[in-house]
Amino acid sequence: DEVPDFVGAPYEFWVGGNVGVGTSVGQIRVTDAVEKTHIGFDLLHSYHDGVPFAVEERSGTITVVDNISKFEQPLYDFEAVVTDGQDLTLVTNVSIHVVDDERVIGTKGPPIEFRVRENLSGALVGQLLNQSKEQNSSDVSRWKSLHFIIANQQDVTDRFAVSQDGTIYTQHGLDREERDIYRLTLITENSRGLIRGAGVYQVNVIVEDENDNAPVFERPTYEGHVEENSPGGTEVTLNHLIRATDADVGHHAQFTFTLHGEGSELFTVDQASGRVFVKGLLLDREEKALYMLRIVARDKGNLKSEAKLLIHIDDLNDNPPRFWQMVVLHDQDVEITQSAASTTQEQYRNISITSSDLRHTESVITMNFTEHRNLPPVVSILENTPVGTAILRVLAGDRDAGINSTVTYKLTTESHYPTQRHSAKNYFTVQSQNGEVLVARTLLPETDFFLNITATDGGGLMDNMTVRIHVKDVNDHAPVFKKSWYNFDLEEGFHSGRIVGTIEATDADYGNNAKLIYGILQNEQDDVAVFPFRISENGGILTVTGETDREARDSYTFQVTARDSGP
Repeated sequence: DEVPDFVGAPYEFWVGGNVGVGTSVGQIRVTDAVEKTHIGFDLLHSYHDGVPFAVEERSGTITVVDNISKFEQPLYDFEAVVTDGQDLTLVTNVSIHVVDDERVIGTKGPPIEFRVRENLSGALVGQLLNQSKEQNSSDVSRWKSLHFIIANQQDVTDRFAVSQDGTIYTQHGLDREERDIYRLTLITENSRGLIRGAGVYQVNVIVEDENDNAPVFERPTYEGHVEENSPGGTEVTLNHLIRATDADVGHHAQFTFTLHGEGSELFTVDQASGRVFVKGLLLDREEKALYMLRIVARDKGNLKSEAKLLIHIDDLNDNPPRFWQMVVLHDQDVEITQSAASTTQEQYRNISITSSDLRHTESVITMNFTEHRNLPPVVSILENTPVGTAILRVLAGDRDAGINSTVTYKLTTESHYPTQRHSAKNYFTVQSQNGEVLVARTLLPETDFFLNITATDGGGLMDNMTVRIHVKDVNDHAPVFKKSWYNFDLEEGFHSGRIVGTIEATDADYGNNAKLIYGILQNEQDDVAVFPFRISENGGILTVTGETDREARDSYTFQVTARDSGP
């Protein structure tokens, strides 16, 4: 890694004694490890009569600030100081030679200016001879007796060379982005190599730009947010404005931003500000929540670079919750049947049974409520299902995100048929967080309950569905006779199916559990073959068939049974 230091120090410069005020003599330079925005340059000396040179505080360029001929000093020694005013102080030596030109050969006015394109090795920079005002034949011999020396530091002599006829050319390709101007001091010596009697040329070489640099983004990745459904012209909130720079100059440094990738047509980049806007097409977070785009910066020479642009589509509460699934939790005595009002299979997308372990099985029913919102399947449970038992769970989904997708469940109304006396208490309750339907009190047998359940999201949008629960009767009541003893009178004689009377019993259950079958429990001493009495199984009607003789038997005592048809 570079350390803070001078470039090419110590410094030694040459300047002609006849150059004008404002002529650049040379430049003090520091490495890139020095933060150049906070440093200052200074030249220290001990000459009581002053010096004709000064250093520009910010750039480090040494220039002529007074008429050199007023001073008789041929050599000036300085200490160059660079400091940031805090922790950094660098010191080096600077020597400036004043070259007298008795024959007035060299630069007499402003420095000669040449231009050369960057990246060209061996390129012609310029010819000093063509710049001389003395080009008559009498001076040809004088030029032939001279040779040229570039009197600059190594950072210049490594890049430039001068031929015997005063032609300056590049030894290596120059990089304008590294340095855009070189200030050369060329000394002309006579054949005996004496400085005195020679001339000095001050030459400024301007490095002209080539389009050899692609635009460069300030950051590899940019990220932004915008709400879904935003109208055209809405600005995407970026973590950083999109910025890029091109090290070239002029039209070579002009470039444009373009967006690429799936969904890039939905956005546009403002070329001047680097801000991103929505074009006007619909942004739907539920369809696509993140756009992963590429930003391309391309200059007029087709040089380009890329950066990533991630645009998050923030949620709006534009989707209500939708009921989509019913999960039966307590299924040992639960039956699931299709609604009697619907015979189409379109009612269900999928019906499956999943088992988490051998002791508990969940029946998962996924319903399509789009076509048959009021025709859910009928869930049948037993009347003796304990209070607090979770029967099923209804699930609603919300395509939004965050709090907008948080669903709360509520039992809004409950009705049942046949209608019993009005009660303020519901027979079922719904858990608000998970949609579980629980038994809240002792159930009414052979009753259909209709539960209207709503699902509400965090933004107040809602959906509702009706759950139908049929409570099946449990055979938990025995038949009971209306009388504990029945007496009938019968005339003696021969009978054929004569009705004696009716034995009646009731059962508090329902359906087959309340359907009674009657029978006679005969005494052991009665002969079945001649026993004259019969009872109908369904109606309990007692009849007599055969002969009854009061003198032979004046009374019959026997038991009648009544049993229900339930399990």
